[in-house]
Amino acid sequence: MLNLYEYRDSLISGALVTIEVAVLSVLIALVLGLAGAFMKLSKSPIARQVAMVYTTLVRGVPDLVLMLLIFFGGQVVLNWLAIDVFGGEYIDVSPFVAGVLTIGFIYGAYFTETFRGAMLAVPQGQVEAAEAYGMSRTQVFLNVLGPQMIRHALPGINNNWLVLMKTTALVSVIGLADVVRNADLAGKSVREPFIFFLAVAVIYLLFTTATSPALQALEKLQIKPFHLLSRLFHYDLTIRTESFTKSIRRILLIGIFFVGLNVLLDIGLALISTEVEFDLGQSLYSNTFNILIFKSLLGLALIIATIYLVQLLSDKGLLTLKWALRILAFALLAFMVLGFLYFLIFSFDWALVGETFPLYVKGLWLTLALVSASLVIGLVLSLPLAVGRTSSNPLINGPIYVYTYFFRGTPLLVQLYLIYYGLSQSQWIRESFLWNFIDDAWKCAMIAFVLNTTAYTTEIIRGAIQRTPQGEVEAARAAGMSQRQVYTRILLPSALRRALPTYGNEVIFMLHGSAIVSIITVEDLLGVARIVNSRYYTPYEAFLTVGAFYLVLTFGIVYLFRELEKRYLRHLRRDDAPVQKVKAVPAPA
Repeated sequence: MLNLYEYRDSLISGALVTIEVAVLSVLIALVLGLAGAFMKLSKSPIARQVAMVYTTLVRGVPDLVLMLLIFFGGQVVLNWLAIDVFGGEYIDVSPFVAGVLTIGFIYGAYFTETFRGAMLAVPQGQVEAAEAYGMSRTQVFLNVLGPQMIRHALPGINNNWLVLMKTTALVSVIGLADVVRNADLAGKSVREPFIFFLAVAVIYLLFTTATSPALQALEKLQIKPFHLLSRLFHYDLTIRTESFTKSIRRILLIGIFFVGLNVLLDIGLALISTEVEFDLGQSLYSNTFNILIFKSLLGLALIIATIYLVQLLSDKGLLTLKWALRILAFALLAFMVLGFLYFLIFSFDWALVGETFPLYVKGLWLTLALVSASLVIGLVLSLPLAVGRTSSNPLINGPIYVYTYFFRGTPLLVQLYLIYYGLSQSQWIRESFLWNFIDDAWKCAMIAFVLNTTAYTTEIIRGAIQRTPQGEVEAARAAGMSQRQVYTRILLPSALRRALPTYGNEVIFMLHGSAIVSIITVEDLLGVARIVNSRYYTPYEAFLTVGAFYLVLTFGIVYLFRELEKRYLRHLRRDDAPVQKVKAVPAPA
């Protein structure tokens, strides 16, 4: 504990970094989620397809895979643009920026579904009434759709925030000095990793405990953020061409001013120092800052020319702003798709993928074995725990609640570190029979996954038991069944059927969470991809390939549980009810 106190500043600074990452990421995710929801509900088939591809791909690939792909692959693309296209210098991507952008991009897909469901929950008649009243689309959203949508979305926002907060632990993998990485370094330096990772777990529990009640309190308040936006923009969010071009002209003048100021500084340096000679061409074209400004000004000039062209065509009735934006969006989408296809055809190293494919297959079997064994053991353990959670006896219900609260409120990565790094340093464990259970990274991962999925599955089955209609239980007792028979014949079979949709999500989360075992040297799917990337420095070939494997596995799990729901939840589906056709009776003459 004394060592923990000595490293308190490091843990506090890491905790602040974690909060910064979480807050900035959720802001990006909210913006992307709102845009994605509008695209999914758009009348444009292209917008709907783009949003569907975005949400499907992001939710089908583990967060850690996307984070490594964006961190390493994004650095390759950024430096290609900086050096080869703009003639600049090498840019080192900040782990903080990469972590924030990646987490925001990932959870933008989840917020998309949250906002889409919230918008669909608003009665369509209210929107139609607002449009009939003469409101524009912006006014309808700010005054009618938005205020009600945000209230419907708050429960989903709360859940996404809690999951996002725990996902921030993954940024330690790419080198960001957050609370997990600082605890890892401090624990290794004093050889007490268990104490430090336990402190990290407590910090995350404090985060979730503090923020969850605040978000739940917001659900009960009559919040009106979109009314504030409506007043701020005076009910008009239309982009006016003249104001926009004036703003760009000002930016151009500011850019020219800075270039001129830089040239004057070079002249002053030449006048002061006798060893430096002023060369106007070198000052303008060799300075990296000036090169960046010149190319930025060129891009702004192209934007102004495009706006004037659109305005000219619009004044002549040849093109409207609405169609101009559609054409621009379609051109951008086509450019991205064609660029990706060009990369796959001409730049993607298919020979390397074929050469390393047997390694991926080996990693696939290890991933499937680890996830399947964890899920089976966790399901068996969760059945008695779920029954205990429904007990009114605090001596039975209390310890189980503490267990589930801890493992559901802390990141899976921290739990894995507690077992792999923490328990392995304990001398009495090394000298006891318990060492046989944690002397291998695969065994440590198995224990961490079993404990984690058991906690989640316990709460899933508990909720399903409590949702079982009381009439079924009363009928079983009236038939003379004992309490044990009621559970084994009525409650648990019914609860397991009702829990299928939610448990399917848990299986997918467990599959995606299994990617973290690559951090502790287990050669699963992502472990193989990291080995390939470290040997050949081919982030796209490595992480896109492993992402494709995870996508196929995710789609397979979704299909499996959809078929199970059709079989075992048929009695709960309303669309299976027969529809009686009524013949129209002719009106009397």
